[in-house]
Amino acid sequence: IIMHQTMELWLKLVLHEAELVVGAIQEDNFESAFKALDRIATIQRHMIHSWEVLATLTPHDFITFRGFLRKASGFQSWQYRKLEYMMGNKREDLALVHKEETATYDHLMSILKAPSLYDEVLRLLARHGFDIPADRLERDFSKPYEPSDAVEDAWLAIYSDVEANWNLYMLGEKITALEYYFQEWRFKHMKTVSRVIGHK
Repeated sequence: IIMHQTMELWLKLVLHEAELVVGAIQEDNFESAFKALDRIATIQRHMIHSWEVLATLTPHDFITFRGFLRKASGFQSWQYRKLEYMMGNKREDLALVHKEETATYDHLMSILKAPSLYDEVLRLLARHGFDIPADRLERDFSKPYEPSDAVEDAWLAIYSDVEANWNLYMLGEKITALEYYFQEWRFKHMKTVSRVIGHK
């Protein structure tokens, strides 16, 4: 139970820091964005290591306290859904479980329709002189991002001249790390649950 509550706390912290990152990027404040992204990476590493502890549970161990969690699921919490939407996993159906809670559902819909972290990064690249297509800067943000050759060319230019584009390069690296840890956390969650309760 303590571990579950700790995960909830860490998730709230990641959400808070993610909002700070978005705000900093909107203001071209690289230093603040880097600081918040580094904090997120540290939190993510702790969240990933937590699954090592939970993976030691047998099905019997899990059943002895599962009732205390009621229907709780990290992947079904509104905070987790908000984080996914902010990270760019724009699927409206993922919020359906919250439709009965009007205020929560409306809040999630507002996040779904807002630019993701990566959308804000693309706007930042455009402000710094990179040729980002208009249809990537203004679009229906409730839909998943579609890859663009022009955007890939912008990143290629940044990574081909790191010294001239140091801040953008570092931002790209830190966002790549964020995605890497996010994927690892999801994978560890899935494997731990599979080990403890099978494929229910």
